[in-house]
Amino acid sequence: MKLLIKIFNFGYDFVIEMIIDNITVKPNSNYFTFLNPGKHTVFILLPDILPNDLTAYFEVMEKMISISFTEKFKTQNVNCMDDFFYECRLLESVDLSKLNTMNLKSTYGMFLNCTGLKSINFKNFNTIKVTDMKSMFAGCHSLSSLDLSSFKTENLLNMEYMFSNCVQLSSLIISSFNTENVKNMHQTFANCIQLTSLDLSNFNTKSVLKMEGMFFGCENLLSIDLTSFDVKNVINMENMFYNCQQLTSLNLSNFNISKVENMNGMFLNCMQLNYLDISSFDKIPYENTKIYNNENKSGTIKVKEDFWKLIQLQFYY
Repeated sequence: MKLLIKIFNFGYDFVIEMIIDNITVKPNSNYFTFLNPGKHTVFILLPDILPNDLTAYFEVMEKMISISFTEKFKTQNVNCMDDFFYECRLLESVDLSKLNTMNLKSTYGMFLNCTGLKSINFKNFNTIKVTDMKSMFAGCHSLSSLDLSSFKTENLLNMEYMFSNCVQLSSLIISSFNTENVKNMHQTFANCIQLTSLDLSNFNTKSVLKMEGMFFGCENLLSIDLTSFDVKNVINMENMFYNCQQLTSLNLSNFNISKVENMNGMFLNCMQLNYLDISSFDKIPYENTKIYNNENKSGTIKVKEDFWKLIQLQFYY
């Protein structure tokens, strides 16, 4: 079935602004052709019934600049928006405020590699049933701020790579997140190189199993308070703070690492880290594990009294 294109101001499901240069544009499996080059606003009407799975629906619509939806884009039965805008690299703005997402369960890669994306309107976007947000914003190189305070995340299980490689992101509001059921935080904030602070004080991490690379490459992160973290079920912390070059102090005195199997590179390239409290640590899983370095060759590591008898902790300058 081909898309029915309407060039008037009523009766449409969504509006696309896009660049046309004598090519055929392919949204999903439907084709439509433009003959006049230039920037166009297109009003599109879809069939009355949408599939429940909208995976890759606008995938690689590389000429799309902006998109907004109306109530006629009936998504109340949609449960999957995985890769919804995957690699829409020219896309700058998205308005989702009119979508009914009451049954949405997965947004895996929804904006993955939308490298030009600058703004998203999430007003009324319902995430109450969403369990998977893996890579949801990964590779959104142009996003400078993101306010997700309206997100309801009590059923969320997966935050792997959620904000990874958001290299311009300097403001991220997720302090209202309910993470009590999240199991995977692998590289959640990896390479968010413009973040200087991050409020995770409300994070409940009691169910998390994977934290490897969680803050990997957060080069300008100045401080982070993890005293509320419950890590008793975490098995992997490899490269957790790798290359956090501006971090000067870190208090992990509350960390229960009894189940952790891998800490390799946990604090490597933390060049300014001069205070590290790991006084709760009663082991390093592997002897001579390369977990720490400090270019100033000075500072304080607070450990248990008998810690040095258990393991030799090496320093790499």
